Amino acid sequence: MAACVSADRDMLETINELQSPYDVLRYLRQRTRAVEFTHFTVLKVPPLGMGRIAEISLLSSWPAELFQAYDAAELGLASPVLRRLARSALFFQFDHTTINSNREDGRQDEAVALFTRYGMERGAYFPVHDPAFGSGAIGFSGNRDALSASEMASLQILSIHVFDRLVQLQAAAAGDRPKLSVRERECLLWTAEGKTSFEIGKIIGISEHTVNYYLTTASGKLNSTNRVQAVAVALRSGLLG
Repeated sequence: MAACVSADRDMLETINELQSPYDVLRYLRQRTRAVEFTHFTVLKVPPLGMGRIAEISLLSSWPAELFQAYDAAELGLASPVLRRLARSALFFQFDHTTINSNREDGRQDEAVALFTRYGMERGAYFPVHDPAFGSGAIGFSGNRDALSASEMASLQILSIHVFDRLVQLQAAAAGDRPKLSVRERECLLWTAEGKTSFEIGKIIGISEHTVNYYLTTASGKLNSTNRVQAVAVALRSGLLG
């Protein structure tokens, strides 16, 4: 018992020392690997019937292509995971085949295939809350076996404190950080995934010239000399979470 208390205390001290949303991103990546998952996401729980991941995600290691495909197909509108988060404050784990078996839109095969394509067949979500921010959740996903009761309890404690720290950092940074337009942020996100201007244009339906324009204006706002530096600054500032 003493060892568990000490481990929890060390974890909380580490979380409280995180100085930026980018530090939170790196910390969650480490913890995700430590529990043998491959991806994580921090999101704001939307009202029922709303579910564009790009709009509710605060921080995530999901592949950008998964975001794009999920939102383009509007799978979030009937997501059983989002519905459960909206209706209950209890943490839970799941596999996509089972939880999607009774989707109201009948698109279970499409939803399961999408997450399977990225190696995210199973997962667990931990509801969190902040008085000023509202309800959120932190999810972990991958292919590992079911979490034990002690692992679930530990990840719930971690999620509560990580979310609290992230909200604090984002609130502190909101007053003086630059404002990126939706298109500027979108172009930076795809750049972070290694896409060229030509490829980004094809993905989001604008010309290569227009993509370059948005990347240039974003770089100026971020006091960066090129797109690579702009992506780094945006990530550290929490603008792409």
